[in-house]
Amino acid sequence: MDYSGWLQRAEGFVRSLRKMPGNWGIEVAVEPPLSQPEAVELGGKLPLGLPSPLCEFYTTAAAACCSTYFWEPDEAGLSLIAEVLPHQYSLYGGPGFIPAVELEDACASVRAWATGYDETPNTPPRPGWELWHEAVPFHAIGNGDYLALHVTEGSARLPVLYLCHDADYETDGGAAFEISPSFEEFLTRWERLCYIGPEHWLLNTFLSEDCQADEAKETCWREIILACVED
Repeated sequence: MDYSGWLQRAEGFVRSLRKMPGNWGIEVAVEPPLSQPEAVELGGKLPLGLPSPLCEFYTTAAAACCSTYFWEPDEAGLSLIAEVLPHQYSLYGGPGFIPAVELEDACASVRAWATGYDETPNTPPRPGWELWHEAVPFHAIGNGDYLALHVTEGSARLPVLYLCHDADYETDGGAAFEISPSFEEFLTRWERLCYIGPEHWLLNTFLSEDCQADEAKETCWREIILACVED
């Protein structure tokens, strides 16, 4: 995947939001990519190493990137987005991936969450916490949740996990659950969704009942957002 091209499109989209009606805010900052020796050094510091998709992103797109937005639509905008998100009055999103220089600390934070749960006395078994030990985060949601790659020994598969620190185990699917089979597929789909969120409850809006991508709803959402931008 051309990660540099993907990031440039994300930045272009976020900058275009200055045309949106209502209140909005954007932040755009991109640092040069890591060198290969820097990426190798970083991988050596991480308990699970630096997964190849993240290594490629950091060395070909950016060592740090923030292309994020906040939008509070006016009444006309709210009437449009209500077709897909009827009870949402503000939106946020955009890639704000963990900078390479902060990745070691982020990995330590994720493992600390999991270890803290493991060591809590009389804690009943809950699904998903074991996956936090096998995760390399790449996006901090800001509320204690993360997006991460699931790294398992002997497997080339690197699905994207949502790490949910305060999951409702009856409805959320556990403390960690797969949201995409690969980093590349996640980025491709997230671009179609105009980089919304990515808190899981927002992403779940665009899933069908059998947890497959609802392409009709994705297309509708993209058309609504792009129409607001173009107006």
